[in-house]
Amino acid sequence: MKRFTRFVFALPLLVGLAAAPQPAAAEDIEAQLDQIHRLVERQKLDQAATKLKKFLARYPKNLDARFLQGVILVEKGQRPQALQMFQELAQAFPRQPEPYNNLGVLYAQQGMIDMAREAFLQAIMSHPSYATAHRNLQAIYANMAAKAYGNALELSDSFEEQPELAMLKKTGARPLIVVERDEKAEKKLAALQGELEVLRKMQSQAEITLKQQELAEKRLLAESRKRSTAESSLADALKRATAAENELAQQMRELEKMQKQFDQRLQKMESEKKHSMATLQENQSGYEQALAALQKQKKEDRKTIEALSSQLQRNRTTITDLNGKLQQEREQLRSANQAVANANKMQQETVLAQKQLEERSNRLSKRIRELEREYRTLMAQQQAAPEPTKPKAQLTAAVTPEVIAVEQPHVKPPKVRDFSQPAIEAIARERQAQAAVTAQPKPTSEASVVAQAEEVAQEPNQNWQTTVRETVEAWRAAWSDQNVEGYLAAYANRFRPPRGMSLKRWKRDRKYKLGRPAFIRISLDNIQMGIAHGNRIKVSFMQEYRSNTYRDKVRKVLLLEREAGSWKIVRELSDG
Repeated sequence: MKRFTRFVFALPLLVGLAAAPQPAAAEDIEAQLDQIHRLVERQKLDQAATKLKKFLARYPKNLDARFLQGVILVEKGQRPQALQMFQELAQAFPRQPEPYNNLGVLYAQQGMIDMAREAFLQAIMSHPSYATAHRNLQAIYANMAAKAYGNALELSDSFEEQPELAMLKKTGARPLIVVERDEKAEKKLAALQGELEVLRKMQSQAEITLKQQELAEKRLLAESRKRSTAESSLADALKRATAAENELAQQMRELEKMQKQFDQRLQKMESEKKHSMATLQENQSGYEQALAALQKQKKEDRKTIEALSSQLQRNRTTITDLNGKLQQEREQLRSANQAVANANKMQQETVLAQKQLEERSNRLSKRIRELEREYRTLMAQQQAAPEPTKPKAQLTAAVTPEVIAVEQPHVKPPKVRDFSQPAIEAIARERQAQAAVTAQPKPTSEASVVAQAEEVAQEPNQNWQTTVRETVEAWRAAWSDQNVEGYLAAYANRFRPPRGMSLKRWKRDRKYKLGRPAFIRISLDNIQMGIAHGNRIKVSFMQEYRSNTYRDKVRKVLLLEREAGSWKIVRELSDG
């Protein structure tokens, strides 16, 4: 079997990509492919295969590279792999004639003449004016005719040589335009495929007829090996070859006609493409105008951002000032806590004094009971003793001192008040608050505790703790119910808002904050109450605030005083 010695080269073509590459990228691709082609021509197949592998890793859908991979497989003698590669290319690019051409060459080299002929016909169908496929097809037909002639003369040993066919190493010489799906073209292609199938059937029938004729000729040759019969058979074979050539010429004329129609369709599509490009340019101008508007808007946005940044800086300065004020408030709160600690210490001293006073009161009560018992004993002794006979004056003088001494216990003793525990504790807390304010605590004497206890004991309102607790609970309930009027009614007219805010502004702010959340839940724990300086009540507790937007937990102190017969809040402090 002869190896093919004739090659047809063409310019590289990139087909099947989604979009055409940029000019610089296309030149780079062509340069790389040309370098690989030169390596193949110098039979440096391993280097060419290595470079081609790297190229395909970057451009896996490049037709020229994949086609060249099949050529390298042929050069290496790996014909089954090359055959598979060209079959895949023919399926992926059905309108490219080069894969079909090389398939036909490989089939012919393996002795599969019918499949080679079909491959060349497919190449011509994809590109009717493709000269290489026509020449290869003519070589196949000539080989078939020579075989038929040799069979007729029983000279089969003289026609075993394979036809000299052209194997391509590059894709087509002229670029093909990949167009969108055209239903008319597809119908025409389907009609041509139908005609091709009819031709195949006719060819099959002709082959059957040819075989029958060959059998008849063999029988005739067996009877008489006359030269006239051989010449007649040769004449018949030449006639059939002539008829086949005439049929092929007719098909070529039809294919040329189809090529003209296809060219007209391409021209029409090119005009439509030009129109689409013009429309695209118009749209591009509109896009540029929109981009200019966006850039203008971007500049305005930058100015707005700069203004907001300056406003943010001013807000940060204000926050810094507020933090300073908050630090001052915390210092004041720490001072108040220190005062409370001093008051607690004073309370402990007062409790100790109270215990001493109770012990002294107990001793005094015990002494009074002893005197009463002595008085009753003396009275019993006096009633039991007989009266002596003496002058009236002496009797008077002797009895008077004793009577005075005895009657003295009948004098009503001074009233000792039984001070209750709440009154004593109230006096002690008031004294502690005074000590915390003056920051100069003084020891509490028993006399001062007694005097303050008497003053508190005479107070008409003995249930102040219950009243204050109810006032704080009403304040908490109004806040939880978002009852603005009830909440603000818990504060006195002398209420001093935090951070130097005016009372009017504070009420407006609280009204807004109470009405904004969807719900508010306030809970108070560990409530402690005591008497503060200036007839005020101090209430401290742990407050938990919950709403749909915020929640916290702080330690809070309320100072309350009497206003119009009710307890009202005059100060509100917290550590949060």
